[in-house]
Amino acid sequence: MRYVNGIFAILLGLFALVQYNDPDFLVWFLIYAIPSVFCAIAASRPALYRTSGALRGAFWACFALAVVGTIWYWPTVWTDWIHVEETREGVGMWIVMASMIAVALGLRAERRAEPAAA
Repeated sequence: MRYVNGIFAILLGLFALVQYNDPDFLVWFLIYAIPSVFCAIAASRPALYRTSGALRGAFWACFALAVVGTIWYWPTVWTDWIHVEETREGVGMWIVMASMIAVALGLRAERRAEPAAA
């Protein structure tokens, strides 16, 4: 799962960087950059989620926001979708949601792998 999270971290980081010419740059930069950071942490130092309650709480809050964002931006137009900004934003939210699910699955696997407390 660490490799998957690493790939998502790079991909979302690139998505964040190419938002420079978007009219609502800051919103979409943050929508991609914050999950990118969570993915990078899950790929490089997953134990931080276990030791930091604040990080874990922030992740689950962002996970909930990703669910809301995915529902909010759910695409409604599929004809010529590449030229419809709202549909592209919806697909972007699907990718964000997939990355957050990957982090959650990685955390679950990490928790299961830790030795039982004696």
